[in-house]
Amino acid sequence: MSALPATTDVVIVGAGPTGLALACVLAAEGVSFVLVDQLAEGANTSRAGWCTAGPSRFLEELEVTDRLRAEGHVVPRFTLRDRDHMLVTIRFDGTRSATADFPPAKTYQKALFEAGVPLMAFAVPDVQGEYKRLTKRGVVFKRGPTKVGQTTLAVLNDT
Repeated sequence: MSALPATTDVVIVGAGPTGLALACVLAAEGVSFVLVDQLAEGANTSRAGWCTAGPSRFLEELEVTDRLRAEGHVVPRFTLRDRDHMLVTIRFDGTRSATADFPPAKTYQKALFEAGVPLMAFAVPDVQGEYKRLTKRGVVFKRGPTKVGQTTLAVLNDT
């Protein structure tokens, strides 16, 4: 285990897909950060089975999609289970599975979209500054910087 630095700009809690994506963004921008997770090492299980169109476009802006495709594990299908019960199988080989139109999955996706619930969340020290920087680069926001309690939020338009 590495010793923690005396100071840092950002502490990222959780080394899942969102925490790791944020770490990549901060590293590329030269922002110091510490990434902490409750596990001492990575679990050998999926933390992100797929990525929807919005985050995919964001990852393309970060110029990491080619590397993900080159180094990632390409799978022909993804199966979501509840213990031994198969809920849905999504095929990536161009064929449709019998469960591709699984109604609860469509209801869940639609409800999240309509509620404006983001798939990814990022924390930055200067939300207003990042909003201005990203807006200049053509990023579209559903909501600009808004004070919510002691936090300032900005919501990317990922549709």
